Amino acid sequence: MNRILYFFPHNLMNDNMGCIKRAWMLLEYFKERQFQVDLVYSDDFWEGPEDEVQLKELKDRGSFRNIIKLNKKPTVTDIRTYLKFKLLRVFQRTNKISLPDFTTTYNRFQFEMLIKSTEYDYIIINYAYWANFVKKAKRWKGPRLIIDTHDFLTSQIQHNSQIDIGNTFKEEIERLQHFHEIWVVSVEEQYLFSQFCGNKVRLIPISFPDNCQYNNRSIIYDLIYVASDNNHNIESAKWFFEKVFPLLSQGIKICVIGKIVDHIPIDCNIHKVRFAGELDSFYKESRLAICPMLSGTGVKVKVLEALSFGLPVVATPRGTDGLLNKVGNGCMVAETPREFAESIKSLIENRDMYVETREKAINFFRANYANQAFFELMDHQLMKVS
Repeated sequence: MNRILYFFPHNLMNDNMGCIKRAWMLLEYFKERQFQVDLVYSDDFWEGPEDEVQLKELKDRGSFRNIIKLNKKPTVTDIRTYLKFKLLRVFQRTNKISLPDFTTTYNRFQFEMLIKSTEYDYIIINYAYWANFVKKAKRWKGPRLIIDTHDFLTSQIQHNSQIDIGNTFKEEIERLQHFHEIWVVSVEEQYLFSQFCGNKVRLIPISFPDNCQYNNRSIIYDLIYVASDNNHNIESAKWFFEKVFPLLSQGIKICVIGKIVDHIPIDCNIHKVRFAGELDSFYKESRLAICPMLSGTGVKVKVLEALSFGLPVVATPRGTDGLLNKVGNGCMVAETPREFAESIKSLIENRDMYVETREKAINFFRANYANQAFFELMDHQLMKVS
């Protein structure tokens, strides 16, 4: 039986981000294959379980053997340990113009003690921000080290005025080199990282359950738009509602879900849902989805989620980043506000075009991103299933 240490920085019970959906996809696979999984998180400004009740819910849902918290620093009550690591942090080298490192002297110590006390077959770290947990892994024997990158971090933080792009990219590649395998979610990142890290880079697409069936669907909304409130989404929503929305028919019905609703001043024919426990019913009640992204990196999880329900997607070029195919995928790509509005209008008014695009969405999703395809990839190429 495979034993896995799985480090993830966010609270998995706040299932409202693409990275969390990605994590649960992998955890469901591990659960299905009856692997033993220890979930590890760091108690810093990122999020862990909120209380004991949520901790129990998390453990039950993921069937984790253990859930382990790493501390950013020792407690003051343990004065000898506190002073020891406080002194080490004073002399620790920091580089403010390079890639942020959210590991600390103390949580790296805790992590190494955990590895020494338990024999793991796989150690999986999410995000290069925490890659230095395994910086001294050459002393460990046995576990296969894997990083799930999620994103090209240098590009994500490139607009920070204190960032030196060259140093940051160099640091990101050096951290990835600590691992035996580098998992990426987009073809662009696979190409980029493989230029520096060779055949260690593996494309592990995000997958979803197949919800493409169209029986007994009752359409309420013409468009569904799902987004969080990060800077990329805020600028994209502003572009759509200021430039595209005025070009659409006044009778069009739009459902907007997520914290992005706090940044939409228009109320006409818009149904706003700031938080939804599940999105299935909203997707099944919608005709098509939109992704008006103007910036950002990596595959857009909400595009894949919409495709998993057989919905055509109208997107900007950034909205199709990371997809295995750029054509024949169920997405209509538009660059200008007028093109975006015309694409929406065509899908709503032209029944034949809608059906053709919907079939492309379904076929593309099932061939590349359905759970069955993902399970087969993991079984045959990556994990040793006993």
